Order: sequence, then structure tokens, then C-alpha cells
Amino acid sequence: MAMNENQITFSCSGCRKELVLESKTLPCLHSYCDTCLNQNLEDEKNRHCPKCKEPFTLDQLCSSPFLAKSLRHRQLESMDWNCNLCFEDGIKSAAKSWCRQCQKLLCEKCNRSHSKFQENHTLKDLDKIGKVEAVEMMMADKCLLHGKLFCEKCNIYYGNHTTESYMCLSQPLSTGEEALREVSHGSTLEKKIGNIEDSLTRANESMEQYMAQLCLECEATSLESWHDFEQIMENARLKTHDLCKDMKEKTEKQVRRWRGFIDKNHIILKELETWRLKLHQILTEGHDDMHVAYWLRLLALKLSSWMHQSVGMIEKCQLDVTLANWWVDASENLKSDEIGSLSLRKEKLPANNLECYKQWEVVKSNVYIYSLCVSKEDKHVFISDFNKRSIIEFTEQGEMVCECKLFDDTNKFYPWEMCFICPDSYIVGSGDQNRLIFLERLKNPPFLKIKNVVHHDKIGFFSLCKMDETIFTCDFERRVESFSIQGKNIKTIKPKEIENEYFPLIRADPSTGNFWLAEINSSMLFCFNSNGEKLRSVNTEVHISDFFLNEFGHLYFCNEEGIFCISPVKNLYKFEKKSEFRPRIYILGNEIYVAIKINGQYLIKIFQIYY
Repeated sequence: MAMNENQITFSCSGCRKELVLESKTLPCLHSYCDTCLNQNLEDEKNRHCPKCKEPFTLDQLCSSPFLAKSLRHRQLESMDWNCNLCFEDGIKSAAKSWCRQCQKLLCEKCNRSHSKFQENHTLKDLDKIGKVEAVEMMMADKCLLHGKLFCEKCNIYYGNHTTESYMCLSQPLSTGEEALREVSHGSTLEKKIGNIEDSLTRANESMEQYMAQLCLECEATSLESWHDFEQIMENARLKTHDLCKDMKEKTEKQVRRWRGFIDKNHIILKELETWRLKLHQILTEGHDDMHVAYWLRLLALKLSSWMHQSVGMIEKCQLDVTLANWWVDASENLKSDEIGSLSLRKEKLPANNLECYKQWEVVKSNVYIYSLCVSKEDKHVFISDFNKRSIIEFTEQGEMVCECKLFDDTNKFYPWEMCFICPDSYIVGSGDQNRLIFLERLKNPPFLKIKNVVHHDKIGFFSLCKMDETIFTCDFERRVESFSIQGKNIKTIKPKEIENEYFPLIRADPSTGNFWLAEINSSMLFCFNSNGEKLRSVNTEVHISDFFLNEFGHLYFCNEEGIFCISPVKNLYKFEKKSEFRPRIYILGNEIYVAIKINGQYLIKIFQIYY
């Protein structure tokens, strides 16, 4: 059952139990009760947030003033207000007033005595103000004279705070001060602002260059066309005029489209600068915590929206003019045929850099990840565990959904590679057992089950991929087989000019219909058409552990060191530590998923692609 906002705000990020005033908040802003926190503190060398895996030290472990204030605020709203002085004597009496200096609730009797001995103290009659206003008055944390944050309990500024009690925490920082400290050390928000600015600036510069280049190509192509058509009859000249007019109209349309993108990006850049100034103003002018938290949450939402809507792949267009077949042979059909056709061929540029914005540990012991796959619909991550002979499904946040075991009393299948067939169906190859295993996704437990197993004699399935309605597999003899999505063998393809002692990986290029092969731990990549004819080869100069192509035909590969792209070969991201086993890679839209093993633990890292 979904929790409301208050439950989420005041619940332990681990066990979801209600937090108390003594609860601690980590630098990543996740809060935990003492029980959950103590469990994580047992490992002195590997202290990290159980939720987002961000590391922390004991020096960073503190009580959040915002959380303490929020819990105290809720406590005052829900409790019965009784006289503090009478309560100390074991008497329960309704409070009628509040002493600003003593920070105490007083009944009518204690109020009269207090007024005689503390004539300079300010007393507020609670019967004359509403409960909401009274709570705000009791929770006030600003100096009425200077308007700066200070401790009501100790009557000093937080910067000089040294005492500690259930209400006064030793040297706490307000939400604004915590955020300001993060900004000064390169905060996530500041980093995202910089990334978006850099990406938009690069996009504008590239589009300006492409606009000029496209216009020059347009003019050059138009002049060349006119020169070629000068010897043709008047009808050909008129049709050429129409072709060039259409060419210019499409070019102008594309230029207007790019100009619109540039204008939009300029607007966002101005808004980013305004938000940067607003962020600095909010964090330095002493606004209350609620106000600061609201603005930080609002800015995070705005940045997330800009990142997904504005920072995308840049289209580079080229003019493709296709002339009619009769142009060379004759001009008899001039009155009925067209001179040619025109289209803008769009080319997506490869990645410029990557940002790892999320990672989580695979919470299973003795796992050996042989392949990795991600669902387009809900971004659930599927891994094939070779050791346990199973397929495991995780949410995008790393929570395990289910484990589908590929064995029973009679059959034991080792999962090698897998790929999706459709949103609710996956296929797994059992390499040395000559099996294709079809899995079905369910909305209810067990969520994933074996639907069908297809056996093929003399065909091993070391690696596989899907393109359109066809499944391509590669066996130990570097023989490519094509299958229908029902598992029926269509034909055998024997790629030429590829020999190596290692087993090959096969990946589909959805932009061309070709497929690529690579030898594990080799530096060579080979591209073939559907008939097995080699089209090109690429020497990456570094060894390849796994590779993948996105929908635009851009090839990315990884090894124990990091993630790379080709054309030209470039290291986009270097892992903090070398992966202990062969890493796996998968691409979905603008995100790259990588499975690596560090310090005996598998990690799933998710990267945002910036162009």
C-alpha cells in the first residue's frame, strides 16, 4: 500500500518504522533509526547508505535539524498540551500560555506565579490564537532582532552552539547551511546544472555548425543540379526548379526547427542562471528550513525535467538527392515522371561523455552474471546467474522481484545470454545444452516462468540477439543461425574471414539490419550483412569484454577498465576500480547499464548519455 507524504518523510529509510528525535541523517539525506544504522556501522571499512549505496564516515553522521524540527512539529500538533511545571511534579493540568524565554507551557496557576517572578518574560495566551499559529510560535528558530538562525534553548547562534539535549543538538546545521556546504564542495545540484549547461552549449554550437554546413550543401547541390540540367528540354528545367525549391523548403524547415531548438536552449540557459542565483540566494539569506527544503525539491524537479526534455541526441542532417532512372538513358517520360526525390537523412551523433547517476549492489551471494537485459516498459533489470542456473529480476532501484530457476528434477539448464522478444517474453540460450528457453513475464507471483524449451541438435548458443522478428545466435564454431521468435530454425550463416581461439559475441545493428561479431578479449569488431558477407572491421586497440549497439547504430563496448565508443575509439568512463570479472553492457534509450564485480560484489551501474 502506498504511503502518504508524511509517512515517507518521517519513516526510517530501511525498516520504515517511525523515526524519533534521536534518528540520524546521512549526507545523502536518507534518515535511519538506531537499529538500522547500527547494523550498517558494523563493517568499518564499507560504510554506505543501505538505500542508495553512497559511502559515509562517522564524522558525517549527524542529526538533521530539519528532521528534528519536523518531528518536533508533528509531536506538538498531535499531543495534548499540559503544563510543563505541573508535569514535573506529577500533576496533569491543561496549558493556557507559552513563555517565549523559558520555552515552557504553563497552566493558569503557574502563569500567575511565573508573571510575578519573571516580569520581563513574554507570555502568549494560547486561548487567543489557533493551534497552528501556536505551534509555529513554539517552533520559531530565528532571532527576532537579527533574523538569523539561533538556538532558542541555549539563546546563542548555531555557529557557537556547544550544548546537547533532546531538543538541542551539538552544532547542528540547518537545511540551507547543509545544502550550502554541499554546493561549496561540488553538490549534485550544482553538477547537474553544469552538465546541462555544457550539453546545451555543445548542442547549440553543433547545430550552428550543421546549419551552416547544410545551407552550403544545399546551395552547392542546387548549383550542381542546375549545371547538369542546362542541356535538358524546358520540361526538365521546370522539374529541376521544382526539385530545388523543394530542397530549399525542406532545408529552411529544418533550419527553422534547429533555430527553435537553439532559442529554446537559450531560454533554458537563462532560466538555469536565474535558478543558480535563486539557489545561492535561498542558501545564504537565512530562509527557514521549510522554505529551503521546498526550493531545493522544486529545483531538483526542474533539473530532472530539463535533463530529460532538453538534453537529448543531436540530429545532423545531410541532403540525399535521388535522381530518376530515366535520367541517364532518355527524356521521353519528362512530362509524366519526376526529376528526382529529396529527403533529409538524419544522423545521431555518438556520445560525448557519460554520468553514472545510479548504482546498486546485486543482493545475492555467489552470483556469476553471464548476461544483462533491461525491460523497456518498466526498466526492470534481468540478469542470468550462471552459478545458480536462474534468471533474476530487479527493479530499477535494485530491489529483487523474483528468481526463475532453470532446473527441476529432470532438467538443469545453464543460462548463457538472453534478450527480449516482446514486452512480456524473453529468450535464454543454454549454450552447451543446445536449448532455447522461452520465459514469460507475469503480473502476479511467480512473475517469471518457463513457457517453452526448444531443442536443436548440433547447435550451441553461445550468444544471441534479436532484430525485428528474427533471433540470431552464434555457436562455438562461429556459425550464425537465424530463428523465428517461436524458435524455428530459418537458415545458417557462415561469416567469412573471422578466426580466433575465443568465442564470439553477436549483436544486432537495428539501424541497418546488419550484425556485428567480436571475439571476447580481442580488439577486433566485424560487421556482416544477413548473407554473411563482411562489410567492415574495426580495431579498437583495447580488448573487448562485451558490446552493444543502440537504435541509431552507435556501438559501445566495455572491459575491466571502463566504457568505450568507436568512430573514433574513445574512453567515455573509467571505472573507479578494475572489474574482477568480465563486465556486461546493455543500452536502453539514453541510458547505459553495466554489470561489474568489485571487491567480490556485483554492481549494476546506470549511466546517462550526454551528446
